[in-house]
Amino acid sequence: MLNEKDWDNIDEWVHAYSKAYVHGDSLPELEGKLKDACNGLVEHTPQFDDFVSILDTSIRSRDAIARKVAWTAQRATGARAWCVGAKLIHGKFATNSPVIDQVAALDVEPRPVNLQHIKEQFIEHYYFNVQGTVDAVLIDVKKNTLMPVKGVAFSQAQRRSRALAYAKAGSGLFGQGSSRLLCNLIARQEELGALVVAHALLKSAFPHMEVVPGYIVVDDLDAGWHFELLDMTELVMRELVNGPLELDDYPVLANSLEEVYGLRADSNAIAHLPIGVGDDPLEFAPVDRPTRCLMFLNELWRQQKRTLNEFVPVKATELAALVEHRYKVVLPPNTRRHDLEDGLQRRGFIERCRYSSNSYGLTPVGVFRIYAMKRLFLQRSTPDVGAIALQHIQHQARLLNDYRR
Repeated sequence: MLNEKDWDNIDEWVHAYSKAYVHGDSLPELEGKLKDACNGLVEHTPQFDDFVSILDTSIRSRDAIARKVAWTAQRATGARAWCVGAKLIHGKFATNSPVIDQVAALDVEPRPVNLQHIKEQFIEHYYFNVQGTVDAVLIDVKKNTLMPVKGVAFSQAQRRSRALAYAKAGSGLFGQGSSRLLCNLIARQEELGALVVAHALLKSAFPHMEVVPGYIVVDDLDAGWHFELLDMTELVMRELVNGPLELDDYPVLANSLEEVYGLRADSNAIAHLPIGVGDDPLEFAPVDRPTRCLMFLNELWRQQKRTLNEFVPVKATELAALVEHRYKVVLPPNTRRHDLEDGLQRRGFIERCRYSSNSYGLTPVGVFRIYAMKRLFLQRSTPDVGAIALQHIQHQARLLNDYRR
């Protein structure tokens, strides 16, 4: 199994190998490294971080906390985080709501909502700066439940709550005898205000559904998977006018003290991919940029595999429509552009096709990444996984080279 430093350079290796291959050169040492990388994938227990690191190994991403909040809340509630870092109301003139659009994409009919009125009443009316996004919106259509979530890392909570302590003195993080993990927890007006707006917005659009705003504290990045999720349903905006709010009076929905999460036996239990999530883990993962990028890669590979002997360009609009249909996600033009250009093209996974207007196709690097994802997440070992990966890289390198001629 390659170490983390090796994975940081894997894309450059694939690019160098494929370039040498089409020119008839042999790089046996590099070939061996690529084989080892794939053969080691089936020995690794898939975890949440793999959804992110398979596209971006940097842990310094500004969205990393929102991703962890979304994953942890998803594991705590059983509902899926369909929106991560989502805007509640979009546009200067409140033209639409991305979170309402996403719920509607799951075949839940919304009622008409005066977005401008909500913006004026809840966001612009108060002197403090109410945030216009939530870290996640969890949706469980079968249980008729929506949960907008805001969250912070433990170190952030400590800085804001100088008296923050574990609920039972001396018990530590694994304390016994208390249903509350943290006490003296304080949250900022602007983030709690976003929960009030989200509650009002979603309840207006979907009055038949239960809307439960949640506030969660999660462990810092690379520090573990403990958490506490609070039910903020009774929160109203007038409670926030006097400054930051202490949350001890709000009930606990879930926390890592509960045996069901298995953290006493395995500190990374929540990080593991749950058993039995189906053949496509992208239908389970929180829908953030890395997940969407993998969806685009996966769909491009589906289209490429339908034509064995020719490089297949796919128009951006057509590709987005295919992903939206397969995964029931909403991809506004701006989101689609950032995912394709910043998430995939910039890293060399896809190439903008010069002979087809606004179209993209898979590079050998992209083929390797989607193949590695499938081997990692599905954990299906086949003889010579590495050799099969090289065949896919070689094949795509030939097709792309012929296309460029």
